[in-house]
Amino acid sequence: MTAHIFTDGAARSNPKGPASIGMWVNERGRASYGEGSFLGVGISNNVAEYRALLRGLEEAHVLLAKHDIDEVVVHLDSDLAVKQVSGEYACRKDDLQPLLRDVRASIARAAHGSIRLVHVLRGANSLADRMANEAIDARDKVVSCIDVDVVVVVGGKTKHARK
Repeated sequence: MTAHIFTDGAARSNPKGPASIGMWVNERGRASYGEGSFLGVGISNNVAEYRALLRGLEEAHVLLAKHDIDEVVVHLDSDLAVKQVSGEYACRKDDLQPLLRDVRASIARAAHGSIRLVHVLRGANSLADRMANEAIDARDKVVSCIDVDVVVVVGGKTKHARK
C-alpha cells in the first residue's frame, strides 16, 4: 500500500520575517492528519521547504514501519528541492547543503519500503500550505489537525491519534 505526505515551508517577508513548516499525511485514503510548526524569524523559504521535507521524511519512516505500507510518496511544491535531491540541480547555498545531505540520508535509510519525492503545483499542496501558514499565525504553538478539524496545542510536538 502507498501513503502520501504533503509538505510545505513558508516564510513571510522572505528571509526577514517568520517561517514555519506544514505537513499533511494521507494513509491509504483512510486517515488524514496534519501538523504545522513555527521555525522562527529570519529563515529563508528554501530552508523552510527543506525543514518541512525532513519532517515529512520522519513521518515517512513511521509509516514504512507499518506492515501494510510499502511506499510513501512525498509531495512538495518546491521544484528546487526536488531537483536538488535528485541531483538534477546543484546546491550551492551553504545553508541548504547540510539539509540536502540529511534529506538524501533519510531517503537512503528507508529499509522497509521506498520513499519517492514528487513535485506538485501549489494548488495540489493546499493542506500542507494551510498548516504552515496557521503555524506562522500561531507563532510559538504547534498547530495540529485531524480530518481538517483544527486543534491548537501550546508548546512541544503533538502525537496524533490515528483512525
